[in-house]
Amino acid sequence: MNLASLEWWAFLGVIAVIWSIVLGVRLILKKGNFSFGKSGIKLSGSKQAELKISNVKVEIAMSTLVAIQEEIQDTEREIDRIRYYETVREQMSFIERQLKIGRGKLREKFLELRAKYLQSDASLLSDPIYKHYNTALRAAEEDLLDFARYVCGQNHFLERTPDEFTTYLEELKKEADEEITLSLNMHYVALEPPDRKEIQKANDEIADDYLNLFAKGIRHARDVASKNDQKIKTLRANLSVKMVQIIPEYQCVASQGCL
Repeated sequence: MNLASLEWWAFLGVIAVIWSIVLGVRLILKKGNFSFGKSGIKLSGSKQAELKISNVKVEIAMSTLVAIQEEIQDTEREIDRIRYYETVREQMSFIERQLKIGRGKLREKFLELRAKYLQSDASLLSDPIYKHYNTALRAAEEDLLDFARYVCGQNHFLERTPDEFTTYLEELKKEADEEITLSLNMHYVALEPPDRKEIQKANDEIADDYLNLFAKGIRHARDVASKNDQKIKTLRANLSVKMVQIIPEYQCVASQGCL
């Protein structure tokens, strides 16, 4: 029984309406003991009692269908929360920590270069050129986080085999390298030495370390997706169990065997 979609409640609602109509018509036509008046259909005393009992059955069946609808809606809301909020939040929190470490490595490289052109190390942290570069690093990091957020939002991690994911990860590392390079070039203007060539050469020395931190974040994102996918499967399995418990009650009432 596929209960993964909220379309189920609409389907069950249609069943309820059709079943109610059929039940009413079947009751009226059962023995033909009725007449038409100005106020509509008139039933004998026994038929009126039978109709009251049938109305109770309809109410019970409708209550059962409403319970099914509510269970499906609650489960789907929880699934959406896990998939679109909890998963992405956990993925991005870890990736952000990795990129922060990477930014520290790039910042240290720049400080080493800049120190060659200053008379005292004590002036480094208050150096306006360093501050400008650090601001550019933060902006570049935000651009890379946006890229990672897009990748996580697409959530194609589990669609790939381990070998396919390895290839995919290498592609993402190349894109991340291009993204961080482009962003730094856009946000940083070398008003004083070191110039761009010096900075690029120094960054190349730790590029693998930086990109490996990014890759570590993406691998963790895949693990999070896998873990939460199991949560979702468990929720749907639990929903199926509840439906098995609820639907027999509906079937019992619909067949007029419970009252």
